[in-house]
Amino acid sequence: MRKHVYIDPKCLATSLIPTALEEYHKEVSGYLIGSNGTGRFKVVSAYPIQSDIKMPTWVETGNESAVRRVNKLMKTMRMRLVGGFHSHPLGPPRPSRNDIDFIRERLDEHSLQQWLEIIVSVRKKDYLTRHSTGWQLHQYENKLGMTIKTSPWTGFGVTLSGFWIPSSGRIREATLWTSRRCNF
Repeated sequence: MRKHVYIDPKCLATSLIPTALEEYHKEVSGYLIGSNGTGRFKVVSAYPIQSDIKMPTWVETGNESAVRRVNKLMKTMRMRLVGGFHSHPLGPPRPSRNDIDFIRERLDEHSLQQWLEIIVSVRKKDYLTRHSTGWQLHQYENKLGMTIKTSPWTGFGVTLSGFWIPSSGRIREATLWTSRRCNF
C-alpha cells in the first residue's frame, strides 16, 4: 500500500516552488519537515540548503559545517525531518542512481528507516503570444503539477514527484496531493 503524502499549500508556495524557480536552470536541494499519521504523511515545511554547490545536472553539499548547523537547529527546535527535495531542471522527475546512493548514505546519519524524496522538475516556457500572469494547480495520479505564468511572455511548468527510499530494498513512488484551495 502506498502512503499518501499531503503537502501543505503554504509549503508549496513559500518553499518548494520558489526554491526551484529561483535557480530553475540549476539543481537545488533541501530538507522536508513533516509528520507521520495513520495512512498518511504530511509535509509542512521545506528548508532549502543555501550553501550547496549547484549545477545544471547535479547538486552537492558545499559547506559541511553549515549543514551540521542546520541539522542541530532542526533538532533543537524539534523539527521532524522526514526527507528531502531537489530539482531536476534538465531531467525527469525521478531519482537517479546517484540520488539514491546519496540518500541512502544520509538515512543512518539522520536515524531514519526510510526517506521521502520529492523531485521538482522545472521547465521554462517562453510564449510567442501574450498570456495573463497567474498559476494553476494540477493533480495527477501520483504527482502534483503547476503551470506558473510569471510574465505575459514567460512561464514555468513544474512537476513534483515523491519517492519512498528505504535503506535497502525497493523504492516506491509516493502519492502526492494538496488542497485545491490554495489561498496564500
